[in-house]
Amino acid sequence: MSMDAVVAKLSPGRFRWRDRALVAMSLALVGAAYLLSQAVLGMQAFLQVVYIGLALSGLVAGTRGSVLIALVGSLLLGVFLLGDGGGLGQGESVQWAMYASLLGVLGWIAGTGMQGAHRLLAYWQQESTRDRATGLLDSRAACQAIDARLAAGDTFNLLCFEVIDHDLLDARLGARGADHLMAAVSARASSALPEGARLYRLRAARIVALIDSHALAELSLDGVITELREPVEINGLQMTPRVSCGVVEAPRHGQSGATLTRVALAAVQQACESESLWSLYDPDWDARKAEDFALLADLRAALGAGGVGLSVNYQPRVRLDGAGCTGVEALLRWTHAARGPISPGRFIPLAEAHGLMREITAFVLRRSLEEGLRVVRCGTVSVNLSAGELLDTDLPDRVAGILAELGVEGSALEIEVTETAVMGHPEIAIRTLEQLRQLGVRLAIDDFGTGHSSLAYLQRLPVDVVKLDRSFIMRQGPREQAITRAAIALSHELGLEIVAEGVEDAETAARLRDWGCDEAQGFHFARPMPAVMLAGWLGQSTVTRVAPGVAGTAAAQ
Repeated sequence: MSMDAVVAKLSPGRFRWRDRALVAMSLALVGAAYLLSQAVLGMQAFLQVVYIGLALSGLVAGTRGSVLIALVGSLLLGVFLLGDGGGLGQGESVQWAMYASLLGVLGWIAGTGMQGAHRLLAYWQQESTRDRATGLLDSRAACQAIDARLAAGDTFNLLCFEVIDHDLLDARLGARGADHLMAAVSARASSALPEGARLYRLRAARIVALIDSHALAELSLDGVITELREPVEINGLQMTPRVSCGVVEAPRHGQSGATLTRVALAAVQQACESESLWSLYDPDWDARKAEDFALLADLRAALGAGGVGLSVNYQPRVRLDGAGCTGVEALLRWTHAARGPISPGRFIPLAEAHGLMREITAFVLRRSLEEGLRVVRCGTVSVNLSAGELLDTDLPDRVAGILAELGVEGSALEIEVTETAVMGHPEIAIRTLEQLRQLGVRLAIDDFGTGHSSLAYLQRLPVDVVKLDRSFIMRQGPREQAITRAAIALSHELGLEIVAEGVEDAETAARLRDWGCDEAQGFHFARPMPAVMLAGWLGQSTVTRVAPGVAGTAAAQ
């Protein structure tokens, strides 16, 4: 909304019904003062009431209202001066003219002054919504402008630009540097977009533009975003902002400013996730995100209630030389009260994206160590660790606390991490792994062969076990067989045990045994199962359990 529009909306001079009511009250006040003055009060008291009426009318109706009161007051003053005589004498005429002129001037001054005060107040209100770094108005002003265009029946678009790595740049450059970057992006957007587009800063990293639909149809949005992604020099550094854009159609995608700005943020999030330059708002995608949000809230509530609906299943891991079951892999399961079983592939990514993995890891560690070692005594318990948890410097202390709380030796626990998790921040990850190993915890590389590292990189990692990804085991073509044999040979050269995942038949198990693979797990041996079923499986299985020690208990049964 322009400054003129704001002033036109807020300034007096437009007689709305409440303005008329207050002017009428001022007139009634002047009239009552006149009648009272005739009976009891004098002319000076009457004039004071008129002055009050001038101020009130100027406040609510501007110059027109105060001048109207001045005219009415002047006429009544003339009637007052006539009194019971037949007319005004020379002295009364001069007196009337003097007071009438004074009332007119005071009415004009009062109205003009109040009108200017209204304009100044409107300006201050608008400036309070302006972002200092970019000079753009904020989200509140954006919603007001959108609502005004919707009320006028306009058809237009919202373009929401987001600097994806703003937080990282903020951490590296500081708040001033990040603001300088946003100022440069907003200036480029202002020059690249058609004349008439209005820009607002929604949040620290987001700018929204209002643009006519016909103008957008003639615009190369790819070209605009490419221009916004040009490097910006900040503090002597060339910084390249990664910008994506979400496109929203109004009024198709919303009937209010609040709704349209929300879906604009959803549209740019959709573009970021798809790694596209821009994306048109998709209601179906937004609905899925809303469902994810509800699911995430339920997961958070389940964790807060001590793990209601959450459980751990266990898949045995066996020696291929016939020595027996060496342990189990702990796998989290969630049975939702209303939706039933929820796939880990559905809720684990949500937990990783929204910071719930710390609580989930603690739950799985405690539950699996309690059930797997104290109840079933099945051997080593393997627990998967997410990339975010691997970068948590508090992780070793938390693991040590849980082991001490349960009275369990570190060698009873094996922690699995993926290649990708380690390679994301290798120095931090390796330091965390070394601290875990000092606790006696066994370490394993999970899904080996699918990440970014080479086989030679294993020598840097403080791990004990390599778990070959199931994709190599289940296909077993000539290429996969060659990779599997090479991985087995290299692991043994480095003094590491190797475990094959996804073994589903006896033929594959026999082939892996002949190649020297140490252990295997998969449906051929057993599916994941609850602790109660695991106890039964171990009791009926022909394999012998090989269990590390549990403090204060027998090592094996």
